[in-house]
Amino acid sequence: MSHIQLLFLGLAPKVTGCTSLLSSSYVVIDVLKDTRKRQTTYHRLLLGISISDILYSLAFFLGTWPMPRGSAWGAIGSVFTCDIVGFVGQTGAAGTFLYNVTLTTYYLLMLKFRWETRRLKRIEPLLHAFPLSISFTMSIIGLIKMQYGGAVYLCWIGKYPADCDSPEMCQRGYNYVKYRYAFGYAPVWLSLLYLTIVMFVVYVSVRKEEQSSKLADYVEEDHANEARE
Repeated sequence: MSHIQLLFLGLAPKVTGCTSLLSSSYVVIDVLKDTRKRQTTYHRLLLGISISDILYSLAFFLGTWPMPRGSAWGAIGSVFTCDIVGFVGQTGAAGTFLYNVTLTTYYLLMLKFRWETRRLKRIEPLLHAFPLSISFTMSIIGLIKMQYGGAVYLCWIGKYPADCDSPEMCQRGYNYVKYRYAFGYAPVWLSLLYLTIVMFVVYVSVRKEEQSSKLADYVEEDHANEARE
């Protein structure tokens, strides 16, 4: 890559990461300062999504800085700092998508199956435990298996040194590709598939109810007109 390309890869994530970091921080502050919002399952799930996104955005914003010195443009860190940021970023990224899964499940139970607020609150601990347990488990495994390294523009699952091509040359992450699929790509794809299916089911359910309501209103109005005649 040219110097300009490396510079762009080093700086661009800081802009997007900072924007996302500020946006999610605003949501967290907005929920925490409002007593009524803090008491609702919906807003607490939204809080979980935002905190997870803050972690991921922070890793994105730090970008190449935590990488081992000399391994990328702007890298001033070490293997240890890359491990820390990789762990934080992986936890935040997985948590964000999985919390979206639980929020979508909340919509499904409330809008499709008509669960009451009290019933939803009883299962709320499970809606938090699901994303938290899986995201932390993935991150811990990545740490134990020494899979965190430079991933072009941030510390994530990757090999180190970046140009190594054998187990002997790689200090860590030689088989990083399978971990990226298991802990990165697969959860994202499965989450998006689940979100798409569930939101379609919710849309169809709400649409049918809306049409039934319109039909009921029409019949009631027709009977009223007939009575007046």
